[in-house]
Amino acid sequence: MKYIKLPTLNQGVSSLALGVNKTGNEKNGSRELELSRTRLYHKAIDLGINLFDTAELYGNGYSEKILGNALKDRRDKALICTKFNARNCSKQRLRESLESSLKRLQTEYVDFYLAHWGNPEIPTHEFVDCLNKFKSEGKIRAFGISNSDPLEVKRLFLQKNVDFFLVENEYNVVIRDVETDLFPVIEGSSHLFMAYSPLLEGMTEGLVSSQQQTIQSLKAKYNCSLPQLFLAWLNTKNLVSIVRTSSEKHLEENIEATNIEISQDDLKKFENCYTIKKQLIPIDKIQLDSRSYVTLDEALKNDRDLIPSPELLSKRIDVGYKIPPLRVAKTASGYKLMNKSYVNEVKKYWAYRINNNRKGMIEAYIFNDL
Repeated sequence: MKYIKLPTLNQGVSSLALGVNKTGNEKNGSRELELSRTRLYHKAIDLGINLFDTAELYGNGYSEKILGNALKDRRDKALICTKFNARNCSKQRLRESLESSLKRLQTEYVDFYLAHWGNPEIPTHEFVDCLNKFKSEGKIRAFGISNSDPLEVKRLFLQKNVDFFLVENEYNVVIRDVETDLFPVIEGSSHLFMAYSPLLEGMTEGLVSSQQQTIQSLKAKYNCSLPQLFLAWLNTKNLVSIVRTSSEKHLEENIEATNIEISQDDLKKFENCYTIKKQLIPIDKIQLDSRSYVTLDEALKNDRDLIPSPELLSKRIDVGYKIPPLRVAKTASGYKLMNKSYVNEVKKYWAYRINNNRKGMIEAYIFNDL
């Protein structure tokens, strides 16, 4: 396992972190589930992982509760990153949010405390001042933001002279936008980048590339699976990959991937297998279904409580946020949103439509093109 030395914190963090969402909630949870997760978390520590990533939104705090129970006797062996709902980032609500997380996690402090996404309705100075106060009180060791873009990072951290901060965004060999927009902004600053969805939300084995022969050759050469190639590629970067699994077997395989050393030539070949370009597609050709909102009025009402709401996401666009491209597959009559990430994609779709009731073209990745 590779460890990244953190500036100002005098501590190393494992290049592989365990994401502990998808635990369900208090209503559908069980003692058996909690015990199996505890075994998994203990095994992760034994195998060298020292960072666990959670959020107050995951299972309405249930994920934090299970993690807290598992780590209460091993707190000195683990780094905890939790994220707060950005609706709670006002001065009045943020302390309550933190204290609730600390109680569920059964700890006096969290190592990393992140906004789950930006909130354009809260002044930047209010948000950062609160987090700095928590830090001075010893309740958090560092803070940051998830699902962000270069402009938000500049507003929150680079212009406030924060000594160390974290950014958690999606990054994998297919979705690589951060390389050209975010990385140049944070390069040279004291930060830690954490890559979520390193395995493209479990879609790796379902991807069909036009260069399947090259992929099969690389798998054979390094005696590994395709997910392991995805992780080994990321392990060549100075960042943390957040993997999510409930299987001890998959956990072991993920950790084994950190020991795979791929040559520079093969890294380039692997990247070329998954080159996908952004394209502009007609927004009125995108097909929606009953899994979420199919009308503008439904999206504005947000009765299903999508977080963030399409309207709040639209307000981020108003202040300069660049919404990530949609993920679609081309059909005979148009485009459909990718099943694995449907709810996230439909939030982006409606945010774009709400913003000045836009029509016309929208940026997208067309996965048929791989």
